[in-house]
Amino acid sequence: MNYLGKGPPSFPSSETKEWDVARINESLPELTHLILRIKPSVLEVEDAYIWPLQKSGNYSTKSGYYAGSQATHASSSAATATATVNWKKLIGTPRLSPKLKLFLWRVLHNALPTGENLQRRGLLANTLCVRCGEIKTANHLFFHCNFAQEVWSLIPWEKPLVSVQITSFADALSLSVGSRNLPPTGVTINLFPWAGAGTGWIFSNSKGEIGRGGKSHYHVASPILAEALAIRDALLHGLSLGFNSIWLRSDAQALVTAITTKWRPTELYGVLSDVDLISSFFSVCRFSHISRSSNGPADLIAKAHLCNAPMG
Repeated sequence: MNYLGKGPPSFPSSETKEWDVARINESLPELTHLILRIKPSVLEVEDAYIWPLQKSGNYSTKSGYYAGSQATHASSSAATATATVNWKKLIGTPRLSPKLKLFLWRVLHNALPTGENLQRRGLLANTLCVRCGEIKTANHLFFHCNFAQEVWSLIPWEKPLVSVQITSFADALSLSVGSRNLPPTGVTINLFPWAGAGTGWIFSNSKGEIGRGGKSHYHVASPILAEALAIRDALLHGLSLGFNSIWLRSDAQALVTAITTKWRPTELYGVLSDVDLISSFFSVCRFSHISRSSNGPADLIAKAHLCNAPMG
């Protein structure tokens, strides 16, 4: 079971409500990256026990049996894990946005409108790389172009990826699984999940904008967690401004559904518990979904704060 809520008494600072990284590194260095990804309540809401192998957080005998059998076979399967990578599972399991999962699937299946694919369909315009004039194949765009090689050289891995030697996107994805990240990023997991995030929001009424805000966050594991933090930040800001009623519109439909249905996924438990509590302080508090295109100004604020959110 995972214990979620206020967190261990001495680790989050009582003033900032943030994890005491120095204390964690001193006491539980091997678990630091996992602990920092937990976002506990900042309002000290009631704690709860969560079963991490179920999205609902509830224990089931089926998931318990599965956990036991996995532990039994873990040591024997570790040695052959890299040799039997399941690409579908690799893309589906990490906490990636649906857009990124779709993009990776399209790359792996050569379904992008690259110059090479366009030429096969008789389309000869704009099929060359604008940087070096070579045919735009997937391998060229992502690995072989001089610009791509320069980007890969900046990745903080213990063993740098020699992108010019990559023969397929699948090979590169496989290599990333076992790659070790170096300081100063401090990340010990694959670089697919998010590490830092910026949040942004704009308050308006019938007369126009009446306020805005944003914040940088460390150790954010997924896009939906970043969106949840944005909701909590905006509610706290609105409360501090003395608003009696508020209508929050987010482009994260899954998050809006989780809030309105009182669903508490393990990853979001602490943050959404705060959202529920803060909402009760308003006479009216509504949540609804809007399209990403309609949320552009707030997204720009979030991106500005993302630049100030260090990796780690």
